[in-house]
Amino acid sequence: MPRSVLGFFAMEPEARQAASRLREAGFQDVSVDHVERYPGDGIQQRMNPGTGRMSGLADLVLNASIGPDSEAGPLLANSTSASGMTPYPNGVTGRNFMVTAVVDSDEEAERAAELLRQAGGMG
Repeated sequence: MPRSVLGFFAMEPEARQAASRLREAGFQDVSVDHVERYPGDGIQQRMNPGTGRMSGLADLVLNASIGPDSEAGPLLANSTSASGMTPYPNGVTGRNFMVTAVVDSDEEAERAAELLRQAGGMG
C-alpha cells in the first residue's frame, strides 16, 4: 500500500537537492512544496497601506489573504510573526519546504527517510 515520506527543509535549494537525491536513488513520485503558515496568496501588488484596500495587519505583514469579513484578523495580528519578534517569519519552525516521496513498502520508506535525513531534512 502506498505511503508518503515527508522531509522539511529551511531553504528551497536544500529541498530541491534532496528531491534530486531521491530521484537518483530510484524514487519516482517525488515533489517539493512550499508550505505556508497562513492561507491565501497575500498582497499581489504594491499599495499604500494608508490609502490602499487591505483588511488588516495580517494582510500587510503576514501575507495572508483572509478577507475583510474574517474574524481571524485580530488573532493573526497577535502572532509573533506580525510583530517581528520571531526568528521564523511566516513559518512555525523555519522549515517551510516539504519534500514528499511516495513509496510502496516499509523498506523503501526507511531508505527515503534516511536520504532525507542525510540531506538535512527534518521529518
